Amino acid sequence: MLLLERVPTDPELHHFLHPGLGLYRDPVFAHEDCRRALPLPALGAALWPDRGHRGAVLAGLHDRRVCEVLPGRARPVPEECVAAGLHRGAGCVCCGLDRVPLSPLSGASAHPPAPPPLLPAAELLHDEEDLEVHPVVAARDGQDEHEKKERLTYFQNLLDAFTSLLVLLTTANNPDVMIPAYSENRAYAIFFIVFTLIGSLFLMNLLTAIIYNQFRGYLMKSLQTSLFRRRLGTRAAYEVLCSLTGVGVMPQDFLQVLEKAQLSSSQKQAIMEKVRSLDGVLLSADEFQKVFSEVDRGVVREHPPRPCYRSPLLQSAQFLFGHRYFDYLGNCITLANLVSICVFLVLDEDVAPSDRDNFVLGVLSCVFIMYYLLELLLKVFALGPWGYLSYPENLFDGLVTLALLVLEILMLAVYGFPYRGWKPEMRGLLSLWDMMRLVNILIVFRFLRIIPNMKLMAVVASTILGLVQNLRAFGGILVVVYYVFAILGINLFQGAIVAPANDSLAHDNGSAPCGSFEQLEYWANNFDDFAAALITLWNVMVVNNWQVFLEAYERYAGRWSLVYFVLWWLVSSVIWVNLFLALLLEVGPPQS
Repeated sequence: MLLLERVPTDPELHHFLHPGLGLYRDPVFAHEDCRRALPLPALGAALWPDRGHRGAVLAGLHDRRVCEVLPGRARPVPEECVAAGLHRGAGCVCCGLDRVPLSPLSGASAHPPAPPPLLPAAELLHDEEDLEVHPVVAARDGQDEHEKKERLTYFQNLLDAFTSLLVLLTTANNPDVMIPAYSENRAYAIFFIVFTLIGSLFLMNLLTAIIYNQFRGYLMKSLQTSLFRRRLGTRAAYEVLCSLTGVGVMPQDFLQVLEKAQLSSSQKQAIMEKVRSLDGVLLSADEFQKVFSEVDRGVVREHPPRPCYRSPLLQSAQFLFGHRYFDYLGNCITLANLVSICVFLVLDEDVAPSDRDNFVLGVLSCVFIMYYLLELLLKVFALGPWGYLSYPENLFDGLVTLALLVLEILMLAVYGFPYRGWKPEMRGLLSLWDMMRLVNILIVFRFLRIIPNMKLMAVVASTILGLVQNLRAFGGILVVVYYVFAILGINLFQGAIVAPANDSLAHDNGSAPCGSFEQLEYWANNFDDFAAALITLWNVMVVNNWQVFLEAYERYAGRWSLVYFVLWWLVSSVIWVNLFLALLLEVGPPQS
């Protein structure tokens, strides 16, 4: 570049000098013989060391302390020029030196507004060195931007940092909380990985182990305590009845007392049969205890006897329709019904419900439902009415079949028999498509009848039922905790978040930050009523996106709302879930 040995004295040209570094404000270095662009990074901020950028020194620009007219020759700024105010806007006019940053002797800094550029961007010529420096500056600015985003979004202050790390402990905001810092430097990911390993994988699992260790043997101890109390009561009853004879207990006295005991009829029947089998001898203490052991034995109900038919043909039909292979045939028919429904749903997935031709599916539904009804009647014929109802799977199957029959009759009565192009308009409360969906749902439920016929599925089902029976008290505690937190949330946050009107909803969602409460349309998750409070607490307990609730209620209700949600997370997701897991491990699957 050419050297600028003297700054022009025209005040209009003085405005184009950069006020911070003595650079031209417009990116054009003007000379009568040359129009070249100055280094673009020079216009941004102080990017050079004290000796200045090499291109800036060649152009006659200065460093922070001196003005350089030629390379290697520096002249100090005259103090009289500074005192006269000649270095404030356009450089030293009297001595012909480029302006330096305002001297410490100067009291003020005058920065004139930026004028329009001298030349359009198309006429600017850039040095190759400028093009090399510019990407470096841009990359440095990008790193600063990522660091600023990480700090302002997640770690602006101590409370925000604590909240972000607490949410990271549940892995709900991973990897969102790590991405800004990771984009700046990959080494920053080590911090988040170590925190997740220590907090989520080690400490949380250690907490589960501690809770399990505290409740280890809880169920066994409770059963032992219950058995001890029952035997103690049985011994006390024996001593009272034995005082009448002085030797033992008369069976008649025992049966009279048994009639007034609060036991089920099956248990009383089993105890009476045990006492009568002793042939009227006096009951000793050991025999008295053994009689009550019948209470612990499961009662197997006998099915009513099957009806007797004299005709050999009817007897053969009874044997055929009462055999388990007939149940297998019914399961295969139900499976075929499910497959046909899935095929038609896949074929019509791109067709609107109002445009679908339901003729084939309607005919198949009629055929399958008629078979289900025929199967029900044949089983009643083979087992008898009471024998059919004595099987739980038959009872479930019969109820579903009757519901399917009622729905099919209603559908035929409202929309008529199916035909080609069967797409009637909606009549009544439900459309044809809605009725057919209900039919399909009931058919899916009917397929659950295969559970008793498959050993592994029967074991799983019995395990679930056993857990429900053993954990009823535990579930009652959960209901109480839900009720308390729901009432507390209604009193604290009722009306805190108000959903926008329908006309402004789209605008608000479009301007809201991505992943925020408003953008995700979580308006239904509130504490305006008891039902909504229960659903909101459940969503927080699941911990998926629970940071959205924390951030939203912090903005709408204040930072103290974090205490409520963190406390609920500790009680529900940490303590209650780990306690449930500990009890589940303690109960274990049923022994075969």
